[in-house]
Amino acid sequence: MAKFISICYKKPTLVPDNIEEILTNLSQRLVPEGISVKPARIISDETLYTAIISPNDIIKRKEASFCFGVMVGETSSWHQPGGTIPDGSYALLRVNKKKIEWVSDAAASRAIWYYFDENLFIASSSQRAIISLIGSYEPNKETYSWFFASGYHGPYMGWDKRITHVKPYHSRIVLNRLDWSLEKIDNEFSMEPDKTSDSSLEARFNQTYKDLFPSLQLDYSKWFLPLSGGTDSRLLLYLAKSEKDLQTITWGFPGAKENPFCDPMIAARVAQMVDIPNRFYDEKKSDLPFETILQRFLIAGEGRIDRIGGYIDGFELINQLTEDGVRGMIRGEYPVSDMDFSPNMDRVLAEIAHIRLTSNFTQEQLDSWELSPTDFPPGLQRHENETLTTYRERLTIGFRNTSRYSSLNDLKLLHQEIVQPFLFKSVIDINCNLPDHLRINKHLFRKLTSQLGPD
Repeated sequence: MAKFISICYKKPTLVPDNIEEILTNLSQRLVPEGISVKPARIISDETLYTAIISPNDIIKRKEASFCFGVMVGETSSWHQPGGTIPDGSYALLRVNKKKIEWVSDAAASRAIWYYFDENLFIASSSQRAIISLIGSYEPNKETYSWFFASGYHGPYMGWDKRITHVKPYHSRIVLNRLDWSLEKIDNEFSMEPDKTSDSSLEARFNQTYKDLFPSLQLDYSKWFLPLSGGTDSRLLLYLAKSEKDLQTITWGFPGAKENPFCDPMIAARVAQMVDIPNRFYDEKKSDLPFETILQRFLIAGEGRIDRIGGYIDGFELINQLTEDGVRGMIRGEYPVSDMDFSPNMDRVLAEIAHIRLTSNFTQEQLDSWELSPTDFPPGLQRHENETLTTYRERLTIGFRNTSRYSSLNDLKLLHQEIVQPFLFKSVIDINCNLPDHLRINKHLFRKLTSQLGPD
């Protein structure tokens, strides 16, 4: 997905004469030095201006409406505010003369940040872009606390306390251009076990996964499936293996292919068994100064996540993939936890990569750094009579996935589009309907993988 900046003014008289120059210059500043992308493209619709950073041919457009990503299912009214919301991996901008609507996908896998005041409405994949256009910064100290606790932002919060995040599960924000009012429509998912038999649930689970690839309709000469030794990418491969032109890629550090138990060797064997090409890339340590690598990491991802280890090559692997024609990646991120039952709350927090700040820091340190307890908002508090394991899965879907995957996607989306079929609403829904005993340890997921592929 290309990244985007979209700004709407209340009145035409408020639009700066050089607005396109402002957006063009800002778009250039959002690209790390040494990274090559296509020039930004700017589309206007009366008082609305949308800048597309690193535009690509996967973006779907109808007049001033855009789908940044991939839609599946019913898409005839995808561009109309209030129209049917398709499944998929995307950020959706829908525009007409009366309304501007931004829609998240089920996992909010593409961050849509927004700001609204008496004259301006700004939505962007970039917090830095919004802060630049506002012209000031009001730090959100709560975000700092969450970052220390989990390595990414807290639920739906940004670095600036005036900026917020469109929630997951096809939630949306709607600007009424006529009376200049903003409506937030937050959809909530629930972990409600279906009361039908285990066999019926398993049949529905299997069919949901088997229906994923027939609905995608991708050009697999441009899309690649990253294949590792894990069950997530293997199930993706087994589900997609009949698709024409499907190819897989695997990467690892030099020497990894010499170890028969490393991901590259297992991936090569699995791909060979199903007769699908697999290409291996060496992930070499960069000769760049660490300061340069860190700067690229911070500009590409805006400091939303601490996982710099995967980018210590200075983005050279991603650049190489782009040069080799990789336009999109089909990634196999699993929507829920792969753990067993959770015995206590500390275990729940640990399994979603979150800690209590008092576990690692003294109260004196927390006070001096102005860090505060990281409490979940009401919608993510534990429900009465909710098992700890079910609560863990609800936090995984509603907090961890939204924070983690959109942050990691930000680091790649200037180069390649990303589709995550296991984060589609249809898949999240069926996993939410499972009782704990069918969901823990990826029980049905592993069973389906074994049925479809080699041992």
